[in-house]
Amino acid sequence: MLTLYGINLDSGNPVILIDGVLCTGATSTITNITCTVGKRTKVPTVANNFTVVFGSSTAILQDTFLYVLKWSSPATWGVDSAPIDNDLVYVPLGTTLLVDVNTPVLNGIAV
Repeated sequence: MLTLYGINLDSGNPVILIDGVLCTGATSTITNITCTVGKRTKVPTVANNFTVVFGSSTAILQDTFLYVLKWSSPATWGVDSAPIDNDLVYVPLGTTLLVDVNTPVLNGIAV
């Protein structure tokens, strides 16, 4: 779930796109919008574009949103565990990696 805070947010049905992915089930009040962030299935972009649109008007945003992959998550690596000592790690271009744990001593990182 994503909650955006601001003013005058009840002026229509909001459409929230995060790097081209629709945030679904958007509801709004005068001070906030909530929606469910969708799964990014395309190749990530470095830009991570974030837009909020009400009809033909685009909101002015003060913050950004990033899709991140946690180092500690096996899903990040496509295997049953995160990297261990002496592994060689590959991080695809455009991936934002959140290093949320102490990392092992690696043989290398390829980007």
